Amino acid sequence: MARISVARNCDRSGLRNLSCPFEDCSRFKGKPSPAARLRACSRRSDSSNVSNNGSNLLDSPIEGEYYAIEHVAKTASVSSGDWRNIRFGMFTAAFDASGHESDQLIMVVAGFVAPADAWIGFSKLWKDRLARDGLEYFRMEEFKYWRLDDEARRRALLSDLMTLIRAHASRKFGHVLVIKDLNQALSDELKRDWHINAYTLAGMYSVIDVDEWAKFTEKISTSPEYVFEEGDIGQAKLYQEMTNEGFIADFRPGKLNRKTPSGNLIQAFVPLQAADFIAGEYFMEEMRRLTEHSKRPNPRWAFGEFESFMGVIRHSTLEGLRGIQKMFEMCKSLDSRIISDDTQNEQKR
Repeated sequence: MARISVARNCDRSGLRNLSCPFEDCSRFKGKPSPAARLRACSRRSDSSNVSNNGSNLLDSPIEGEYYAIEHVAKTASVSSGDWRNIRFGMFTAAFDASGHESDQLIMVVAGFVAPADAWIGFSKLWKDRLARDGLEYFRMEEFKYWRLDDEARRRALLSDLMTLIRAHASRKFGHVLVIKDLNQALSDELKRDWHINAYTLAGMYSVIDVDEWAKFTEKISTSPEYVFEEGDIGQAKLYQEMTNEGFIADFRPGKLNRKTPSGNLIQAFVPLQAADFIAGEYFMEEMRRLTEHSKRPNPRWAFGEFESFMGVIRHSTLEGLRGIQKMFEMCKSLDSRIISDDTQNEQKR
C-alpha cells in the first residue's frame, strides 16, 4: 500500500490516550477525513514491487502540437510565454484501471508520471507510431485480439510503444488489490462511511505515492496533476476524495476525443493509453498468479519490461487491509468519545 501520513487535523483530546496501533496517530490534532484516515495504516503490512531501473526524460518537446497537458501547464504558469519553464514543477500522472470488483478477481490502477513537455512529445510520437499500423488508438483489451499481418509486426509495435514510454515517462506508479481480500477485511460500514470501493482505494493510494515521490524525492513544491481515464465505477467518489485532500483531479477520455452535451470538445489524453498498457499487463499477470496452479517460469515480455521500469506498483495484503479496518474501528471509538465530551461540556455550561 501507499506509504501515507496520518490525518492533518487531529485536535481532539483523548486521541493520545486511545489504544491506537498506528504510532503516527498521536502526532496529529483534529478529526481526520476518510482519505486522511486511510493514511495512518498504510505504511504497514504490505508487500510491494519496486523496480530499480530508470528512464530518461525527453528534453525537446515537439512543436506545433497542442495537447490537453499544454493547456494545463500554461494556466499554471505566470504567463503563457514561460509555461515550459515549469516542466519540473508541473508533473502530470496518467492512470487507468483494469478489472472491477463486481465481476473480477483483481483491481489494478496503474500509470506513469512525467513533466508536461515530455507528455506533449510522447503524444505526438505515440500517435504517429500507431498510424503506421493503421491504428487510431491503443487499448490493451482490444490489442489481445488484434491480428497484424504477422507476429513480427505485432511484436514490433509493442516494442516501439514500450520504447516511447521509456523515453518519456519518469516513473511508474500503481496499486493492485485482490477483491476477495478487500471484501474479507473491510466492513460494509467502512466502505459506506469512507466512500471506498476497490477503484477508489487503489486510485487514492497510487495518487499519494506520486505525491510523496514528488515532495520528498524530487523536492517539488507544485502538486502534480492527476489524470484518470474516465468511465470507471467509483469515479465520482475518487474525485471527491482527491479534491478534499487538495489533489488536482481530472477524468478524461484516453482513446478518442468526445464532445460534451453542450458541444465542447474534450480532447483525448494520449498518455492514458500507456497507462492502459501497464494496467492491463499487471492485471493479466496477477490473474495468472491467482488462477494457475503451476508457476510459469517467465512472465509476459511486456510485464517484465514494466517490472524493470523505475517506480512502484504496490500490492495490498490481507493483513494491511485489516489494518484499515482496525483504524476505522479506532476512529469510531474516537468519534464517540468526542461526541460524549462535547455533550458533557455543553451540559456543564
